[in-house]
Amino acid sequence: MKRKRIVVMGFMGSCPIAGVIWQHVHYIVGLQRLGHEVYYIEDSARIPYNAETFDTSNDFSYATKLLARLANEFDFKNRWSFCARYLPELPTVGLPLRKIRQLYKSADAILNVCGAQEFNDDVLASNRILYVESDPGVEQIKVDQRVQSTIDYLRRHHALFTFGENVGTDTATCRNRSLEDTAVTAVRRDFHFRCKLVDQRIERHHLVRREISVEQIA
Repeated sequence: MKRKRIVVMGFMGSCPIAGVIWQHVHYIVGLQRLGHEVYYIEDSARIPYNAETFDTSNDFSYATKLLARLANEFDFKNRWSFCARYLPELPTVGLPLRKIRQLYKSADAILNVCGAQEFNDDVLASNRILYVESDPGVEQIKVDQRVQSTIDYLRRHHALFTFGENVGTDTATCRNRSLEDTAVTAVRRDFHFRCKLVDQRIERHHLVRREISVEQIA
């Protein structure tokens, strides 16, 4: 596979709790193990949360210390940046703003993990922004309810990705059925837990493929 330049964007520095950190690190590590050039960037107007003081403030030192530690531990040292977009001077720690802007333009793909990254003119210099969902259902409900701000936000992405596990169970074998690359107009979906039917519904949607290569993403 040809080596790609990939930017992972998220909020593990500004929301430093275990589950959020894990969500982001496993993309960084996985893509690195595939041989890609991976960067992690937080470029947000969101005020960071300090897990030691249980408070939010303009001070981003806790967030950047955490990111520096994670970068050393998971091998993306010198390939990360935190930009305090909520301050008028746009201060950064890690890679400078000049380099961030270059990365947005040159990256083969920018992964907007959890949809946490709000857009600004710098980010929108790229046309390869991919929405990587973490909690399926929330955005879909908003789209179904015609929430225009959500629809407009999602449309700014080049592609949208989501996932599912344990969608259903074969009652005879108790084995999970995998998702297939099939368009479904109207199907009955049975949900089982330990071979017992717990829910049944009619769904109209498209099921996604289980695997997609980084080549296809880029």
